[in-house]
Amino acid sequence: MSTAADLRSLVIRRVGSGRRVALLGADPALVKGLEANGCTVLVDPEGFDAVVAFAPQVLVGFDGMVQGHDGAEVFAALAQALPDAEVVFSFANAASASTLVGALTGATPLPSIAEPQVRRWLTAAGLKVVSRDVVVTPHQKTPLSADAEAALRALLEQVNPDAAADRFLIVARRGIPDSEPELKAGLLSVVVRAGADRGALDRTVFALACQPRRPLELVVVGGDEAMVNGLLERHRSVGQYSSRWVAADGLAAASGQFVALLEAGDLVYPNHFVKLMGTLERGTAAWSLARARRTTGGEYLMAKDEPVREGHFSPSRWLQAGAVERCAWVVDRARLGPFTFTLPEQVDAAEAVLFSRLAAVFPPAFVPGLATVERPTSGRPTGTDGLLEALRARPLRLLVTLDELLRQSEVATRSQLVDRLNDELKKRAPAVHQQLKSLAARLVR
Repeated sequence: MSTAADLRSLVIRRVGSGRRVALLGADPALVKGLEANGCTVLVDPEGFDAVVAFAPQVLVGFDGMVQGHDGAEVFAALAQALPDAEVVFSFANAASASTLVGALTGATPLPSIAEPQVRRWLTAAGLKVVSRDVVVTPHQKTPLSADAEAALRALLEQVNPDAAADRFLIVARRGIPDSEPELKAGLLSVVVRAGADRGALDRTVFALACQPRRPLELVVVGGDEAMVNGLLERHRSVGQYSSRWVAADGLAAASGQFVALLEAGDLVYPNHFVKLMGTLERGTAAWSLARARRTTGGEYLMAKDEPVREGHFSPSRWLQAGAVERCAWVVDRARLGPFTFTLPEQVDAAEAVLFSRLAAVFPPAFVPGLATVERPTSGRPTGTDGLLEALRARPLRLLVTLDELLRQSEVATRSQLVDRLNDELKKRAPAVHQQLKSLAARLVR
């Protein structure tokens, strides 16, 4: 990441030494730096023909190169006339937090471009991006208080980490861009971490094969490739699904619009994905979750720990209960936008980290009822241990400090007070508690 003062030196470094450079603009300091690096520079050429006649090895342009023009046509014409020239292009980021905060507080945004648009222009012209640098300009004061602006920037950067970039510097040359997998609408991809227990993986794959939800893709991460492929083929007759084995990064390999995350040993009930995905498809949430159960420790959430009260979802209640395991979620990636959806496996509290980041920006849809998935493993960290430390580093960050989110406060609402009194009475005077329950039931009838 560079500052604005470093932009010239960054351009010079990307151009290299001893090359013919066409600079589409007039910047004496940049020209001086390029020439000091042994480059021959054509400065601010009068027209397209002059650029072609110069036959540059590198063409350097900025925002003004496409302003008032069709960017696709500009890059296509340059690529056709100068097929061997490298393109070094810097532009203001239309999705930058600085631009958005300025616009929200009444400032007129400067001309800017969305990076995906630039990449589409380059791809259409037959150019491949070979390097990308982020540039951050000096902070400009806004009418907002510093705390309010910081919170707003945190929100924007949580939704899109590239919001921290004020400018980009992209280098492209002739070539076929690496294809990025497109999400397949309606497809459910289940990413399973294999582990070392063959029997556990076998049970998980069989349970997934029995799922009525289709289309279904299974992506198994790690483990012995031959063994995994054998299990995947063995259960294919139970229920048809596509499958693949990958050594790492199963999320990158998954092609489904919907994604679920399991590990070997997790057992999903037949109605698990039907309920979770049905809730997503009928609503507007970006992810849904249900109760999970441990065969060695009972239900995660007892009646007194109901996670949704009075229509309000409380991430802290789920975190404190340790009910954040990935096996209970389904995520609609089409609704996440550019949000960084990754599971930091190297962090002890990986599931709690991703749960916290998702819940901070995208309120989930909770599927009521009994647990529809169980995790027979034990001893894995599911609470908040290590969570604070993990969330201090980008992009693992929340809109509010987790210290505040998890702070143990006094009972604050009437429903919580009733629950507290009910628990104490049941513990101290069970007979009286039962009599009061019977009386309450008669009054309700």
